[in-house]
Amino acid sequence: MSKSRLIIIALLALAVLAFVSNPKIEAHRAAVREEANDYLQASLEEKRSQTNSGLRRAGQALGAAFGGIIANEAIDEVVTADNYLLFSTTRVEWEGETHTIGLGLFGKVFISPNARRIVEEEILELDK
Repeated sequence: MSKSRLIIIALLALAVLAFVSNPKIEAHRAAVREEANDYLQASLEEKRSQTNSGLRRAGQALGAAFGGIIANEAIDEVVTADNYLLFSTTRVEWEGETHTIGLGLFGKVFISPNARRIVEEEILELDK
């Protein structure tokens, strides 16, 4: 078999693998949920380091738990995935704006580091 045929067969096999393993919407939502939970935990740890009161810490932990529940519910509403057959993208719609924040490929969803920046900007806007 010639070298060019082997390359074509390998590329076709890779395309079939990409098609079959393209992540579904649930995987995109799970990846965003994981990223949101990581963000909430990091935010909570930062606030804990600034707080000495046990009662205040308990209140923050309770608030974070409720925040996580609300975030999980909201994620189902605002996260979508665009399927391009061989890969997919994770999109978030927030206040009428749509942001592409992730890429799904070979069964895995990769969330962009810029996603955290977008979340922080939106939180700062809410605080104004």
